[in-house]
Amino acid sequence: MTFRQRSVDRAAALGATPVDVGQGGADWMVLADLDRSEFCVYPA
Repeated sequence: MTFRQRSVDRAAALGATPVDVGQGGADWMVLADLDRSEFCVYPA
């Protein structure tokens, strides 16, 4: 498991949800926290 995936899994466990902002096949992910504030998770 990659550092990015571990980070995404941890954020999801804390309540973050994936957001599609049109990133397509990019190697980064956009998530939203509980207040719906979006943030990106980039590979290390």
